[in-house]
Amino acid sequence: MAANALEQYAGSIATAARRASRRLAVSSGRQRDDAIRAIAASLREKASVLIAENAKDLATGGMGLYSDPCSRVSMGLITDPCHPL
Repeated sequence: MAANALEQYAGSIATAARRASRRLAVSSGRQRDDAIRAIAASLREKASVLIAENAKDLATGGMGLYSDPCSRVSMGLITDPCHPL
């Protein structure tokens, strides 16, 4: 990934984190609990895919398997870093 693309990706993740933190700050305990449960369920559903993709990353030294971070979005592995919440 080119330095500029990496900077853009990191910036989009930071922007999404700031937005999420603002939403989290005004959410109820029930909403936070529901969100955590939904995240856990999604991770369990995708565990085999996540493990397989992680193995691919490790086999290549974690470098360059996905030159574009947006490519993982199409597999449903991560939230869209190109269009954060």
